[in-house]
Amino acid sequence: MNQKHEQTIIIIFGTMHLEPEDCPAYAKRLGEIIEEIAPDLICSELSPEQLAGTQTCNSKPEQRDVIIPTAKRLEIPIIPIQPSTEQAMEWEKRFKAADGKLRSQEPSRHYIEYGESLAVYEAQLWSDLMKSGDCIENVQLTEYHVISEARDMVEKRLLPDREKLLVEWNENFLFRIEETIKDNRGSLILVMAGLWHKYWLWNRLQARDDVTVHNLQTYRQAYGDRIRRTS
Repeated sequence: MNQKHEQTIIIIFGTMHLEPEDCPAYAKRLGEIIEEIAPDLICSELSPEQLAGTQTCNSKPEQRDVIIPTAKRLEIPIIPIQPSTEQAMEWEKRFKAADGKLRSQEPSRHYIEYGESLAVYEAQLWSDLMKSGDCIENVQLTEYHVISEARDMVEKRLLPDREKLLVEWNENFLFRIEETIKDNRGSLILVMAGLWHKYWLWNRLQARDDVTVHNLQTYRQAYGDRIRRTS
């Protein structure tokens, strides 16, 4: 698009790490939404190595099979917001140490085991839901933030050391997004990261007075005429 705005516009879009072959309607709609928004650039949950193709991003198949190829086809630059492989390995080492300590204690061990069982159930539930293309749009509503926020509030109380590291991981994303904002004033920036990161990034970016932050629905409401002109 390369059309300057009076203020930088940020759209935060939460993705699900699902194989496109398992949820083809989800993958199709995801690509269509990128085309619809036609951002100036995309801040994506990728490491520099994953974006360059020197490391696989199989843990984020929607990035690998939809977001990266769609952006390349539309010539939309992608900014990787995940730390480098080396940084990620160092962080993971510290996370495993904190996690191992908590698993040796009660009641934190029970909560972690419960959370893992719940995650397996949630993964299947989301996979089933995302077989409908409409679902990926519905979960962008800010009302869904309460699900992620409630989980993090519990972890902060019961697993504070592990929660601090999760916040640190999100802060890496935020730092790179804010650097992108600084270097691209007046641009339309689409942030595409896992749905569980969305509320955290939303709360911090909303606090800035130099950007306008939208979810998919509020962006459509505010810029519907522009979307129709450019589609």
